Amino acid sequence: MKPGICKHKTSPWHDERCGAGVRYDDVCPRPGDDRGKGYRYPCTKYDALSNHGKRTVNLHGPQGTCDRYEEPSAADIADYKREIEEATLRMMQTLPIIAAVKAGHKDEDWQGVEECPQCGGILHLSHAAYNGHVWGRCETVGCLTWAE
Repeated sequence: MKPGICKHKTSPWHDERCGAGVRYDDVCPRPGDDRGKGYRYPCTKYDALSNHGKRTVNLHGPQGTCDRYEEPSAADIADYKREIEEATLRMMQTLPIIAAVKAGHKDEDWQGVEECPQCGGILHLSHAAYNGHVWGRCETVGCLTWAE
């Protein structure tokens, strides 16, 4: 979350609607194809310096408008940063478990459970032999979940 991007924006590639309930297809003009569609969403203000300090130019048709566009406040941005920091700290608790699973089950598919380092609940784990990735999901709603 940052200035120049609507506080309700989610991923139009994964979500049909933004956080304010607006359907992305209802506010994105369609010039006949989907090329540059991301630049036509009204969620990002391209008149601002938004691309690592470089001015972004929309060459893909008119940008849509949305009456629900809302800039994030300083408090919204601070809350978002705090949530990211907290999530990062939670995930760092899993690193020893991930390392142990990778070391103990190298080159084999495996599934098992461990005690969740966050809540003490049951953490379901799986390891894939083909790429060495470890996935995890705690049974406690809202606790740890990840996929490498």
